[in-house]
Amino acid sequence: MGILSLLAYVLGGAIVGVMSYATIDRVASGRAFGEALLFVSIGAALIGLGAVLHAFRVRREGKDTSSEWIPPSSSLFFALVLWLGPVASGWLQFELYNDPVWVFPFLTMIGAVLLVYLAVWRKTPRDRYGAVKRTVAAALVGLPLGFLATGVPLAHYRKHLTTVVLGVEEDPSEGYPLIEMEPSEPYLEMPAERHDELFELVDAVANAEEVNVADAIALGEMKFDEDGELLRVLPDGSTAPLNDASELEAMLNEATDNDRAASRAAREEARKAHAERVERLRRGGRLFSGWGD
Repeated sequence: MGILSLLAYVLGGAIVGVMSYATIDRVASGRAFGEALLFVSIGAALIGLGAVLHAFRVRREGKDTSSEWIPPSSSLFFALVLWLGPVASGWLQFELYNDPVWVFPFLTMIGAVLLVYLAVWRKTPRDRYGAVKRTVAAALVGLPLGFLATGVPLAHYRKHLTTVVLGVEEDPSEGYPLIEMEPSEPYLEMPAERHDELFELVDAVANAEEVNVADAIALGEMKFDEDGELLRVLPDGSTAPLNDASELEAMLNEATDNDRAASRAAREEARKAHAERVERLRRGGRLFSGWGD
């Protein structure tokens, strides 16, 4: 295998793996996935280019990449454990509410690639281009399986407000994990300040019309009481005093205070709903020990 074909395999496999996860994530969330799917196609094309270069090199050099040796089934079991073992370990930590959850992505990636490589090897042991087929399968299928087995649980843990530590290496001088991913806590969206009563009062004052008192009395909309004070007649027959212009400032202050109280109540309700959602996320997402979302 030449350098160019190796680079094409690795780069194409990485693009296919990452963008396959992105495509699935966008489909699940209802977003457009055409651009991600385009990159998957580009990655697959790079893998195809690597396969052509690899096969051309094998043919030019007259090599025979067939093999009399067939990987035993135990090797497939080992690769399967290497692939899914770290995933199961991380999920067990998550089920037990461990925070942080330690994951080992490199082991998962190696296990997925090795599993596909060995499986194809067992199917094509005596094929002249067997090495090409094994490598293409590892890049086109193995790497995406590794990325998906790593990325999907990781995103799930973070969604449910659990810190994730990637078991890559530790700083020998400090003794802390090299890569730590914080939880994806939902954004608290506060309701806008309310001015309903104030706007209603201002609108009423701005659109007030001059009233002919004599016509209003004739229509039964106004009347004088025993003390000669002019009153408004309400639809239910009761009366109410006329609003004086001197009372406008007090009415504005009252409307403002009521709007502020309503805004405080709305914000408090939003905080309460957010706290409940955060708690549901923190406790949920588990198969056996969770509840909520």
